[in-house]
Amino acid sequence: MPQSLPFHTCPLSGRAYLHELMTSRDERFQRELCMPKDTFAKIVQELQGIYGWSASRMKNDGVDCFESFAMFMHLLRGHSNRRTQERFQHSGDTVSRHVHKILACMRRGFTTDKLKPMRHQHETHEYLDRRNFYQPFKGNCIGAIDGTHVMIRCKKKEDEKRFFSRKGYAIQNIMAVCDFDLTFVFASAG
Repeated sequence: MPQSLPFHTCPLSGRAYLHELMTSRDERFQRELCMPKDTFAKIVQELQGIYGWSASRMKNDGVDCFESFAMFMHLLRGHSNRRTQERFQHSGDTVSRHVHKILACMRRGFTTDKLKPMRHQHETHEYLDRRNFYQPFKGNCIGAIDGTHVMIRCKKKEDEKRFFSRKGYAIQNIMAVCDFDLTFVFASAG
């Protein structure tokens, strides 16, 4: 009977990879996780302190909050779950559990505190006041509206047929409104 081999065999564990990034140049950290080191640390501390997020409540998988958030950012960069498993040397279940826990924490409070317009929508933005071209829209314009197609994956393969596009993959049509401060004030996934 053949001997089974371990699946994740990279000598650099997720914790060691993150330590390497934290001790490397700032540019490398920002390139890999899309934010400066201090911003990364502040977000993790805020999620823990204010919003009650804790990776230690998970099963004994040895993943701390910093590594958990690094996996989350790795996925947000567009890497697949499998690539994240390989990079951080954890199972797909572990990656999914940690990412879903962060998303739940953000849904509970982070988004309502941090992702909100900076001004009331009924106020005229100074951008419109400074340009004569926009005089006809003054008082009635809150921003720009546009639609875009975002690639998606469905849990069931047969559901992807409903969202199949001419580009050869499944998409979701999303309409968004952005104000003059480049803040999203509305989004609708049809």
